[in-house]
Parts: sequence; C-alpha cells; structure tokens
Amino acid sequence: MEADGAFTKKEFQHRISLCRKESKETEHRLRMIGKANAGRAADCQRLSTEAHEPTLTFSSILIGTLSFEFSFFHHLTEGHVKNHILLSLILLLVVGAASVSAQGAAPSTLKIGFVNSSKILKEYPEAAEAQKKLEVFGKKIQDSLEAMSAAYEAKLKEYQQKQGLMTDAAKQTAQQELLAMEQRAMDYRERQLGRDGEYNKYQEKLLDPIFEKVKKQIEGVAKEEKLSFVFDKTESIQILLYGHQSFDYTFRVIDKLKRK
Repeated sequence: MEADGAFTKKEFQHRISLCRKESKETEHRLRMIGKANAGRAADCQRLSTEAHEPTLTFSSILIGTLSFEFSFFHHLTEGHVKNHILLSLILLLVVGAASVSAQGAAPSTLKIGFVNSSKILKEYPEAAEAQKKLEVFGKKIQDSLEAMSAAYEAKLKEYQQKQGLMTDAAKQTAQQELLAMEQRAMDYRERQLGRDGEYNKYQEKLLDPIFEKVKKQIEGVAKEEKLSFVFDKTESIQILLYGHQSFDYTFRVIDKLKRK
C-alpha cells in the first residue's frame, strides 16, 4: 500500500526503500529481543529469519527499477536547467523595468527576439554526434544494471526454492549474499548515475563546449539584428509564453552553427 500512490518512478523507488527499511528494522528489533530474553532467543531468531522474506521481496522490486532511460535532450544537468530558469526570470524583470523606464523617457527601440535551444541542439551535427556518444556510454551502464538485476533475481529464486530444506545458518548465509548483491547494485548505480556520477560528468564534458558554441552564435545573431534581449522558448521550459514567428531567430543560429 505504501507504494501504490507513487506518481513517478523516483517516488516509487523512495517508497519501496522505506518499506525495505522498515522491514529490516523489524528484523533488527527481533534479534535484539532475542538477545535480551534468552528463553525466547530461538523463537526470535526464527521470526527474524521469516521477517527477512519481505526485505528480500522489496529488494528485488527495488533492483528491478534501477535501470534508466537516457536521452541527450531530456537529461540536461540540474544546474543547467536551474540557471536557464533563473536567467530567464532575471531577463523578464529587466525587460519590465526597461519598459517602465522607457515610458517616462524619450522614445527608444527595445528589440527582443527568441530561439528554441532544443531545436538548435537537434539540428546541430556536433550535438547529434554527442548524443550518439552519450547513448553508447549510457547503454553500457544500462546493460550492467540489467545483468546485476538478472543475477540477483536468479539468486533470489534459487534461495526461495531451497529455503524449506535449509538450516537457519544456511538461510542467514544466503540472505547475506543477497544483501551484498543488492548493495553492490545500489553502489554501482550511484557511482554511475548519481548526482556526481560518471554519466553526469561525461554529459557535462560533452555538453558544455556545445552550449558555449551555441551561446556564441546566439550572441552573434543578437548583435547583427541589434537585439536587446534573446529569450529561449522550448517545449519543456515555457518562460516565454508567446512569441511571433518574425521574432524567432532559431534557424539563423542553426545556419551559423552549420557554416562554422
């Protein structure tokens, strides 16, 4: 029931992690009770072993969600997106202030344009090449995660089939092996896909030079057209809610990039 209300994959993973944590805490409490009450030690040990079954089930579900979908255009780093939004908001404030100031001063020209950075990246050959490299890099991570998940599932299935014939000591050993496999998978995912993971580092290495080139060409078009401000209007970030097509300089920027 804990995970039924999850709206996103990340939230689902978080809720399953909470269920797994609570299950492990139950095991720990049973072991502590057994140590504190020698007369019930055997019962507590048996209950603790049984209580480990839900933990393994939650672990299996969690490992099954470790894979990821990678896309060059939809995995911009969090920093890029935040900076993008912050800059757009600042520009909106500046434009507003400039407009108010212009009302009480001599007539002046405030020329504004916009581009679609997502479309620019899709049309830019260098960005397309970077996407291919990212996909190859991401596919290796994906394959490794799927292999770890398959190995864990096979080990768990084997344990579940044989546990009826196993001693408590053998069960504990098998459970520890499963927990170790689970931890290795979690650690690998964090190293590769975490905030400071290898995927983000490689993505930034590919993206940052491309963003600088795009920015330089946007600045070039702005100077040629004597634009005071250039906004970004993409499908995912709707800071600019409307812009007439005559003020869209996307293809001018794409043309300049392709001619370089």
